[in-house]
Amino acid sequence: MTEVPDDDRVTQAAARLFASLGYDGATADMIAESAGVDRSTIESMGGKSGLYHRILQTSFDEQMLLFDEVEKTFTPGLRGLQRFTEEIVEYYFDHLDIAAIWHHRMMADAADLQDIEARFRDPAVRRAAAIVGMSTSDNPDYELVHTVGGWCIYGFFMQGIPTNGGPPLTAQTPEGRVKFRSMMIRLHDLLERGGLSVGGTDTETSV
Repeated sequence: MTEVPDDDRVTQAAARLFASLGYDGATADMIAESAGVDRSTIESMGGKSGLYHRILQTSFDEQMLLFDEVEKTFTPGLRGLQRFTEEIVEYYFDHLDIAAIWHHRMMADAADLQDIEARFRDPAVRRAAAIVGMSTSDNPDYELVHTVGGWCIYGFFMQGIPTNGGPPLTAQTPEGRVKFRSMMIRLHDLLERGGLSVGGTDTETSV
């Protein structure tokens, strides 16, 4: 078996701990112990804050590549936004730790690191707006889709979908993923039937 380099093991361990405990709840010693390295290795990588930034920078770079691919085939309108949303959901299915890290951040985790949104969230929002086009991104209906979609994604990845008497369907289960995909498609369908006008696509019909 190929041995995982120290940097990769440390980064993976840090991501797991930040996802489960939050930045504030994790310590450099915990990361070192989980990765099986000395504390000095953590310090050489910038300490806890350096690892936090490294993890989010890697995720940001990956998402920019994803956005580049989406842009190649993006079509204006609600269906294009639906496909865009699906691509983002698939990314987080493959990066559950990142979804959890951002959820903690929304709850005021790592409050002493004040550059996080400016470096990683805001540029991603602007990139998405550039892909869908100014006329769409300035549309209040787009803001609705963007905001509600974000709430749904983070809520699902953190708490799952409630069931009648049973355990919630989560992103860790195939059943949960299938259910959430179908619910997001349904959400877009309901928004469209409700008369959403996005990117020049006007679908004013009664529900």
